[in-house]
Amino acid sequence: MVFILAGGKSTRMKDANKPHMKFTADNTLLGFILENLISYFSSKKIKLVVKDKNDFVDYKAKYNIAIIEDLLDAGPLGGIYTGLKASNKLKNFFMGCDMPFLQPRLIAWMIAKCQRDILIPKDKGYLEPLAAVYHRNCLSAIETALNHGSRKIIDFFPDVEIDYLDKKELIKVMDFKYLFFNVNNRKDFNIAVNKILPQYLKKISSN
Repeated sequence: MVFILAGGKSTRMKDANKPHMKFTADNTLLGFILENLISYFSSKKIKLVVKDKNDFVDYKAKYNIAIIEDLLDAGPLGGIYTGLKASNKLKNFFMGCDMPFLQPRLIAWMIAKCQRDILIPKDKGYLEPLAAVYHRNCLSAIETALNHGSRKIIDFFPDVEIDYLDKKELIKVMDFKYLFFNVNNRKDFNIAVNKILPQYLKKISSN
C-alpha cells in the first residue's frame, strides 16, 4: 500500500496550498504524483491521508482513490499512524505530497525488500522518513511516542528495527539525481517545474 500525506499547512508556500499548486500545464502537484503512481500501481493501492476530505474530493473523483482523514492533529507522525491503522497490508510506503520525482518501481521494490519494521533511505546520517516503508508492527511504538507528546517521525525509531538503504546508491541505480528532491518552498517549486520536470519527463518517456 502507498500512502501520500497531504495534510501539511504549506506555511512556506506563501498562502498557496501546496498539493493544489499547478505543476504541469494540465495538472497540480498532487495530481502529477497520483498519475505517476497509478501508471504502476492499482488505484486501490494508493491512499491519501489529509486533514479535511472536502479539500480533496476532486482527486477522489478523478483517480478513484481512498481518502482518509487524520485521526490526530500530530503532523506527519500522526499521518503515518492514521495510515497504518487504516491499512490491511503489513508493509506500507509513506511519502509526502512534495516529492514528485520518486519513481513507482523504486517504491514497489522497497516494499518487497522490507524485512524489518522500517526500510528507509539514508545519506551521511540524514534520513528520508517520508520516502520509506513502515510495517504495521510500528503502530505500538508510534502510539507510545504520540502519547508522550512526540511529533517528529524519528522519535519512535529507537523502539523498532530498521534497515537502511544507501540513498546515493538508489539515485545511481535509478539514474536520476533528483529522485528525492523535496518541494519545500516557492524556490524549490520553481526549480522543480522549470528545471527538473523536463528532465524527468524525458527520462520516463525513454523507459
